[in-house]
Amino acid sequence: MRRAQEIDLAVVAESARWGVVGATNFTKTHWLQTQAAFLTNWFPLRTDILIGQLRAAGLYPALDAPVLSPHGGLIPESLAVTMSAPTGAIYYTRTAPTPVCRTAAFRLTP
Repeated sequence: MRRAQEIDLAVVAESARWGVVGATNFTKTHWLQTQAAFLTNWFPLRTDILIGQLRAAGLYPALDAPVLSPHGGLIPESLAVTMSAPTGAIYYTRTAPTPVCRTAAFRLTP
């Protein structure tokens, strides 16, 4: 929304420049309606569509990332943090070293 606010005045100028094209009246109201439609109907669906396209092209891993709860931000020590994953084990550390699986099939080599 920050970017939309940055171009708010430019939308007024563009509305004056484009005016009516065909059946569409390009006004600030039209811009706000289109913006609302994208925010409710396009962006919420786009993430899953894009990830599916990237996976189909071999550009994104098939394994979903773990989900952390709460998701980001400052977390007080008294608040429990949980991690979950749809499949597989989650390896993590609370110190600097990288966690390494102990089985030979998944052992990392330096």
